[in-house]
Amino acid sequence: MTLIVGLKCSDGIVLAAEEEEASGFAAKRKVKKVKLYSDENWTLAFAGAGDAAIIDNAERELGKWLDKRDSFTSDHLSDAIDGVLASVYTKYVDTDPKSDGIVLIIGASCDDGLHLIPTVKRTPHFQDSKTCARYGADIAYYLLDRIHSGEDDWLSGVKVAAFAMEEAKESSQFCGGDTQILVLQSPPNPRWRDLGWGGPNDLETSFALLVSTSLRNGILGVPFTPEVCEEYCDEHCPTPYEFDPDDPNSLAENLRRSGLRTSEGQQ
Repeated sequence: MTLIVGLKCSDGIVLAAEEEEASGFAAKRKVKKVKLYSDENWTLAFAGAGDAAIIDNAERELGKWLDKRDSFTSDHLSDAIDGVLASVYTKYVDTDPKSDGIVLIIGASCDDGLHLIPTVKRTPHFQDSKTCARYGADIAYYLLDRIHSGEDDWLSGVKVAAFAMEEAKESSQFCGGDTQILVLQSPPNPRWRDLGWGGPNDLETSFALLVSTSLRNGILGVPFTPEVCEEYCDEHCPTPYEFDPDDPNSLAENLRRSGLRTSEGQQ
């Protein structure tokens, strides 16, 4: 099962996916899961999570629609995605009670700007900032919520996506391998960038060191004195002391009762 991430930035769309695909019980292979379509006036890329065969069928349907387009808007694209999802769900998902269906994350640079579009079952849902899906999505969302801003440029978005992907892969059983990152940039004359395997790999290696050193040091360096917290107690004062912020003597009393010095040079 694939982990896919999409970020909308001030000047681009960043799509990322892990490249590991399981075959049978043990065999694994490397597969590029972010697919790119590009023309003079538009660029579109998407990643899918779920049943690979159904995703391939959805890609073929969307590819046929794109082949006929010199240009399109987000409304045109939304209608096309509606049709593609209706087709594959009717043929393949609705007829199989065990199917979990598919999730697509689509990025587009077209006539009316940049668009990030995840799908929810049969429905495209335009996003303002970020989205992700499938195994590892919980930890990825947790990190993206705290780090990503829609005002970031695409290079910042690449770093954030790589960090979220690395941490999610480290904590999730069913996703792994290298990370593929593709960037779409604003029209007119939209351009695209595929970072290959080297860029994401270098970033993820750096982030592993960051988490184990800088983040740890930052957390441990946060000032904290438990003895001055309300309802703190210890062997010197086994009854929790109720700190009164309006009483100027309250803090000194709590320190005194906890066995700390309250005079000049107190610890």
